[in-house]
Amino acid sequence: MLCFAQEWGGRHRGIARIDEVTEHYLAIRFAEPVIFDDVRPCLEVLQDSYRLGVITNGNSKLDSLGLDHFFAVEFAAEAVGFAKPDPRIYTHAARSVGADPAELIMVGDSYEKDVVAARRAGWSALWLRRDTGPRAAGEIGDLHALPDLLAGSATDVRNTASRAGRDRRGMLE
Repeated sequence: MLCFAQEWGGRHRGIARIDEVTEHYLAIRFAEPVIFDDVRPCLEVLQDSYRLGVITNGNSKLDSLGLDHFFAVEFAAEAVGFAKPDPRIYTHAARSVGADPAELIMVGDSYEKDVVAARRAGWSALWLRRDTGPRAAGEIGDLHALPDLLAGSATDVRNTASRAGRDRRGMLE
């Protein structure tokens, strides 16, 4: 960042400009958020059978998306003191809700931050890959099938979720 600031005309002036650009980016980023068409229907089904929670590094604003009412708990990195991919944020969340990590499933779109980190904390994890490439075990392409997948036996879900990354990495992480 210092090199970047110096190129913009000195350390202090550059840092002020970086702050200005960051503020502008965040205003645009959250001004008109895009919600995929499968999100609300999935959450509507899941909220009746599961206690839903969110772990975020702060780039998801549930209230601005109109999704906050679906979730019982939210763990924001800024408030917790740990950010994904640090597994401690997952450990903190499990303890806070009084659950054994083995009972919890993370569904996320970042392989490293969501899948690998959650698994390191003892959770199961499903990788939400919205691209059109082939799917490996433990990967889903959208949220349409998630309620049915979770409604299957808990053992089947954990087995599917725990294999996330095996085909891609050749080993479990």
